[in-house]
Parts: sequence; C-alpha cells; structure tokens
Amino acid sequence: IQLTDALNKKEGQDTYDILLRGYAVFNKDKLSYFTSKEEARGISWMTDEFDSAIIVVKAKSGEEISMEIIDSSTKLIPEIKGDVLHCTADISFISNIGEIMGTTSIIDYKDIQFITEQQSKAVKEEVEKAVRIAQDNNSDHFNTLSKFIVKYPLMRDYFNDNWEKLFPDIKFDIKVKSYIKGTYMLSDPTKSTEEIVGE
Repeated sequence: IQLTDALNKKEGQDTYDILLRGYAVFNKDKLSYFTSKEEARGISWMTDEFDSAIIVVKAKSGEEISMEIIDSSTKLIPEIKGDVLHCTADISFISNIGEIMGTTSIIDYKDIQFITEQQSKAVKEEVEKAVRIAQDNNSDHFNTLSKFIVKYPLMRDYFNDNWEKLFPDIKFDIKVKSYIKGTYMLSDPTKSTEEIVGE
C-alpha cells in the first residue's frame, strides 16, 4: 500500500489517495519480501484468483492495444517424473479489445490471431517471472505443496518435512491459451487509411 497525492488535491491540503502496488509476502509470521505490481499479477494467475485487468500488447504495426481480461482460469497439475517434481500451470483467459492507440485498423483475422498470440505471450512471461522470483526466495505462495499432497497422499510427511529443499527445484511449465471475445465501441482509428466517402 502506498500513499500518493490525491488527484483533486487543493493547495495547502494534506489529502492523499491509497494505491495497491503489489503484495507483501510472509513466511509464517515474518515478512519475506514485497512484490512488484507485475509480480503480484503473476501470483494471482498462479493461485487462480485473477479478477480483471488491462494488459497492453502491440499489433504487427507496432501500435499499442489495450486488452481487458474478463474471465480466466488456472489449474496447477503436479507430477513426479523420475526423481524430479514437475508442475504445469494451465492458464486460459478471455479478453476484449478495449482501445487501439494508433492509426491503423487491426480488425481482421490475421491481426486478431497475432494479438491473441501476443497477449498469451505477455501473460506467460509475467507468470514465469513470478515463479522464478518465488523459487529464488523459496516462498511457495502458490500453495503448490497442497497440490502435490492431494495427488500423492502417501508422500505427505516427506513433502512436509522437505518442502524447503524441494520447492526451489520444481520444474514449472507455464501453458497459456487465450481468446478474444469481441470489442467495445471502437471507431475507425484516427487518420485511418480507408477512404471516407462523402455525400
């Protein structure tokens, strides 16, 4: 939580707004570290507690497009391969095109396909970074331990006794699928190349 000057602050007034910038991560009763806003979103993806957000991607032309995520789902799938722990994060989400910040129309099949790939890639990178930081800090705030215990109940005691050694070496595989449902009210981009026919 951070304090920032209020948007409508008048001269001489001490008024502030409160901003949520990320998470405070605790290990039992001790503060481990603070996350960035981006890492906090990665954690929310991993824990399937993602609500709604705006992500910005680029079209083939390089112009930025705001995508609003409207629905998402994440499943963590644990697996033991040989002596190595693996965990697949299967993430899927639906978005709408919110705003096109440019002068080029992108509403055709190839452009939509490209934007879909870009938003999936952006989320994948965000989650991979959050996982990497969590493992570097040996902090399983994704509740991965419980997923392994549920699948391998006979190994409960082993996992509980050795999790601090096991968690940093888990091989995470982040898989992301996304879909674009539609758009909001979009007008033709400014300076569109399409000819405007008058009366």
